Amino acid sequence: MIKFSKIFGSNPFKLLMAHMQIVASSMEKLQEGILCMLEGRYKDADPIVKELSQIEFNADSLKLEIRNSIKKAFFPIIRKEDVLELIVLQDMIANKALEAGNILSYRDLELPLALKPLFIDYNKKCVEVFEDTKKVVLELTDILEVSFGGPEFERVRSMVEMTAHKEYEADILRQRLMKELYALSSHDKNFTLFYQSNKFIETLGQIAHICEGLALKILLTLDKN
Repeated sequence: MIKFSKIFGSNPFKLLMAHMQIVASSMEKLQEGILCMLEGRYKDADPIVKELSQIEFNADSLKLEIRNSIKKAFFPIIRKEDVLELIVLQDMIANKALEAGNILSYRDLELPLALKPLFIDYNKKCVEVFEDTKKVVLELTDILEVSFGGPEFERVRSMVEMTAHKEYEADILRQRLMKELYALSSHDKNFTLFYQSNKFIETLGQIAHICEGLALKILLTLDKN
């Protein structure tokens, strides 16, 4: 088993960012799977899902290391419980990325051609929400390694507000996508494909929702100090 603290050191905040990098790799791998789905290369998604499983395992392993390192660490301006909540939220993103990948692997997910343009916009917006959240996490680690002050907090607040707005935009696209999916399903009676598409779309939305929650949790954590 990989001992991440030997690679990144025992600083909990550096480990927190290292964990986010692992989570980011799960999102990148999921995008590879989605591209396979959109291009009709369904069998190519199987090895990608296996890699996703390993990435999720690595995220879990590092989560446990961080929990152990926190017990011995000194936190002058943030509660240990808050750090644990942040790492759990990050880990949920990797879990959902794997869940989405598994849905792709159950059977060929042939999205109707009419849905693809809207799905691409929706997926892109979900990725933007994640990328913005990743930037907020990086901002947190930078702040905690130096000092915390007014300008830094306002910058984080602005970033979180932008992230929340993008999650709202993603949700609007999800609603439009679901309406079109239901409309098409009234003509196409393939219930299995409908259920798989519905579940996949919802899981991507859950990822965006967790990301927004993570960004907001960081803002609330800093606001306590």
